[in-house]
Amino acid sequence: MKRRPILIRNTLLINTENSHYPQKMDLLIVNDTIEDIAPQLDNADAEIIDAQDMVAMPGLINTHIHVWQAGLHGVAGNWSLANYFEKMLDDLGREFSPEDMYLANRCGALEQIDAGVTCVLDWCNSINSIEHARHAIRGLEDSGIRAVFAYGTPGVNSSMWWFDSSEKHPYDAIEFFKEHAFQINNRIQMALALRGPDFTQDEVFVNDIKLARELNVLASMHVGVSSSKFGVKKIYETGLLNDYINFVHGNNLTQEEYQLIADHGASLSITPEVEMQMGHGFPATGKLLCAGGEPVLGTDIPSNMSGDLFTQLRFAIQTQRALDNQKELDLGRSVKNINLTCDKALDWITINGAKALHLDKLIGTLAPGKKADLILINLKDINLWPVHRLYESIIFYSNRHNVDTVIIDGKIMKHQGKLVCSDLDKLRVRLLESSERIVKNAKLL
Repeated sequence: MKRRPILIRNTLLINTENSHYPQKMDLLIVNDTIEDIAPQLDNADAEIIDAQDMVAMPGLINTHIHVWQAGLHGVAGNWSLANYFEKMLDDLGREFSPEDMYLANRCGALEQIDAGVTCVLDWCNSINSIEHARHAIRGLEDSGIRAVFAYGTPGVNSSMWWFDSSEKHPYDAIEFFKEHAFQINNRIQMALALRGPDFTQDEVFVNDIKLARELNVLASMHVGVSSSKFGVKKIYETGLLNDYINFVHGNNLTQEEYQLIADHGASLSITPEVEMQMGHGFPATGKLLCAGGEPVLGTDIPSNMSGDLFTQLRFAIQTQRALDNQKELDLGRSVKNINLTCDKALDWITINGAKALHLDKLIGTLAPGKKADLILINLKDINLWPVHRLYESIIFYSNRHNVDTVIIDGKIMKHQGKLVCSDLDKLRVRLLESSERIVKNAKLL
């Protein structure tokens, strides 16, 4: 359907190519696409957004989140990874109906949009039936977010599915993918959320990755968590390691494995906050950078982590800096210089994420011909003002409350600090009723 054009005027534009040299620009959006970027554009038919004292930048890309947990805020506050498997993937997961999945995914996606995230990889590991999958993806569709829906395993019986499992990935995924035949420029893409070599027997992880190859979709899996090692090397030795694999966490891999990830164009989604809480190990940011890889970030579990990707970016930078600094301190030397600069850190939550999801031809930078996925940050907000070094201000000070406007696929989803969603209050009530029942039935109240 043809839409009224949108003309953003007088904005400071930050992009991968000119991130440290923001320029005052106008930006014209026609339908779902950026048509032009230049000083002093005009279009008589356009809806005007005055972006004076604002920054326009690519929308944030969250490469690892379990959106279905959006109604469970705070339940995992004191959980280790072992607690998570026991309580989330057994007790809570079994209580979700298809309608619960719809509500959680729609509300969870809206929460992401509010935080400036325009695209997510939804690692959906509570698919108790194909109806659960249908409702989960409909929640994403109705929210307006861009998403890669990663079809996972059921959220019940973790001992069967997750510990040296002999169970192959559910073949319901094939039927589901046929139902949702997609093209690369669609707003919703598909992937498989696999368990991988750390959690299955060897013949299972080989079968599952080959299934992803047959379906021509991304295969995403956790590796190198806690004491687990050598999962990447196992995949490499089977000849299956390539750029259509997205690893998650990877805290305790060998340096050879980080090199294999980088050399084969695979991606590693780092989720710093949850990794440090649940016993995964320190985030692997520096190890991946040392191998020449490009970090991408995720927020992981809404059941205990903020959906604010800016927060995860700060965790990733400062944790690695602390690790680097400690090496000097352990040698009895004071820290003279910061080894990890933030010069390309915004790439970790924009263009790097787009590359990891094979969407970089569509999103991740702002340029004519690309999809209109972008955000406006209000520089007049008290926590950002005054601005002396724009790039550093965005990285180290900004949060969801500074995101004034979110545009996805050329549609305004948040404006003047408010989500554009006519039934938001009704959704809140429904999600509360759903989540209270789930938590009560799981006997976690």
